[in-house]
Amino acid sequence: MAILEMKVDEIYKIEQGLKAIEDEIKKKRAVDLINLPHSLIFVRLRPLLKDKTVKIYINNPYEAEDYMDVGEVIFTSVEMLGNYKGEIVRKGEVFLDGIIYNVWWNEREIVNIGSISFNRCVRCITNMHKDIIHSEELDVLNNMTIYEAKEGIEAIVKAVRESKRVRMVSLPRVVVKRIFPLLKEKELKIICAWEDFALKEKEEGFSVRMPGDILNVYSVYKGIRTVCGGIA
Repeated sequence: MAILEMKVDEIYKIEQGLKAIEDEIKKKRAVDLINLPHSLIFVRLRPLLKDKTVKIYINNPYEAEDYMDVGEVIFTSVEMLGNYKGEIVRKGEVFLDGIIYNVWWNEREIVNIGSISFNRCVRCITNMHKDIIHSEELDVLNNMTIYEAKEGIEAIVKAVRESKRVRMVSLPRVVVKRIFPLLKEKELKIICAWEDFALKEKEEGFSVRMPGDILNVYSVYKGIRTVCGGIA
């Protein structure tokens, strides 16, 4: 059995994330900047954008003149928002060939920076992204909530309690123990990245599936490699 590894995302400390964005921009010929804070573009990134093909997407047409000497300005009617540890924050993106940097920010500061590499689905992600930002109707896209660990587990427990179907992929045991009493009479499927024979023996009527090739999905969180699981 082959062991397949896939890194799905990376979360940075703020200064390390900014440096990662700068280093990646230096390597590329083209860059799209979407709904980023004004200060990030003009203070950190502007010196790196010379002699590059730059598209700047903004959702306030009255700010267009500010950006015209940096690159091509395109109006997007979509404002991307998220919930970061209980606070509503804005989301911007640095869109490069092969990688997207997500920048979460409020009026005071940048609060979170992450990246997603996409070697396999570059075309579908690019098309989906362009469909969203070229929307003609003013819209708000609330696309992520980031929790502290304790609050995140409580949110999972609440969602499982209210759901009829549950899909679990490589969840840590501490989460499984919390939600296990709630799984009776629910349609449940469990996907294990690694062959967990103990779980397979005790599946108790649950649908448990092991992948043909062992898949190790991980993220990098502020420099530390972490196992990545999910629940739907």
